[in-house]
This record gives sequence, C-alpha cells and structure tokens, in this order.
Amino acid sequence: MIKAIYFDWFNTLAHYDPPREEVYRRAFKEHCIDISFEQAFRGLLDGDRQFFALKSRGLIKYQDLADVEDVLTLYPLAIGKAAGISVAPDVQLKVIRRALQNFNNRTILFEDVLPIFEELKKRKYLIGIITNADRSVIDLTSSLGLSRYLAAVITSEQVRAEKPDAAIFKAAYVQGGLKPDEMIYVGDQYKSDVLGAKNAGSQGILLDRYNLAAEITDCPRITTLSQLLEHI
Repeated sequence: MIKAIYFDWFNTLAHYDPPREEVYRRAFKEHCIDISFEQAFRGLLDGDRQFFALKSRGLIKYQDLADVEDVLTLYPLAIGKAAGISVAPDVQLKVIRRALQNFNNRTILFEDVLPIFEELKKRKYLIGIITNADRSVIDLTSSLGLSRYLAAVITSEQVRAEKPDAAIFKAAYVQGGLKPDEMIYVGDQYKSDVLGAKNAGSQGILLDRYNLAAEITDCPRITTLSQLLEHI
C-alpha cells in the first residue's frame, strides 16, 4: 500500500525564472552558436549533476556565483557536449559570465505543484522531497509556501549521499517510518531519480515535462504532475 509520495526538487517542483535554457541559448547566440532548447535542457541537467555533487561534498564555497565562475564553466561545457560541439575555454567563460549577468536566482513553482499537493494532502499521503541540493532548499520550500504540505525534506548535504545512492532514499524511509514499497518517488532524471528509487526498493516515476524522453519505457512516464494521480 502506498503511503507516501516524495519528489525531486529542481525541474520537478521548481524552476528558475527566467528559464535557464533561454538564458544560456541567448548567451551562446552572442558567439554565433545556435543551441536548441533540448540541447540546453540536457546539458543543464548534466551540469546540475556535476555542480551539486561538488557542492554537497563541500568542495564549492562561495558568497556569490561570480566567485566560482571558473567552476561554473562546466555548464556551457556540458551544453556543448549535449549539442555535439566543442566549446573553447574562452567561450565557456564568456558564456557563463553573460548567463550570470542575466540570472537573478529567482525560483518559482511549476503551476501544477500546489494543485497536486492539495490533492495528495486530501488523500492523506505523506509528501516529501529528496534532493541533491544543500540545506538552503529547506528555507526555499518554506518561502514558496510548501511547508504545510511537507513531512520531510531530505538533502544530500544532510545525508552525505547523493541520488542515485540508496542511502538518501533510506534516510527518507527512516524519517517517515516507511517501508520502501510504501513510497513512490517522482523526478525528472531517469538515472538518479527513477533508477535510484528502484534500487532502493521504491517505485520511480519519470516526470518528462518537455516530452524529451519517449525512449524510456520501463517505468511510468508523465508530462505533468496531474497525471501522477493515474499511478497511485
């Protein structure tokens, strides 16, 4: 019997405004490099994986993102890789500087988040978040009005383990008093979210908001959180 629905955070429940994909596409365009939305999206996913792995291990410390622009070049590098092109080091630095100029760090919820949380709460499910972000996400969820819905926010910084490591999912089981098969986990990344949950004993559901992962057929795939109700 399913008792809890846990979610990934970034690109599942929340996103930057304006969208990072468009910020980076414009930055590349200034150097006569055309990047599609899909290429930017896939590259940013890979960049996030690398960046948050470093951050959760305490290997990146900064007051302002501009302090670590040399590290952040991993993002234009990852986007270039997704696009199948080589991005010269000087262009990487120029792209990240332009992106930072146009990035205000404003985070907003996707429009389908509050409606699904309201419905899950009515149905008496425990709701939680498991994320590879640091503890700052806890304050962010509160500022966005999610505290009253959430039973737990599990971060990789707290657990010292990152998805897809089963340890971060097991921390959620312990905190929620759950058995693995009593939780469904929803996230936008197949390997870290779906396979991570599966390897820990839970069902994973892939949230493919932009319908870019039609090749994934071995797990439920939804394009909006409202479709989650069909799988619980």
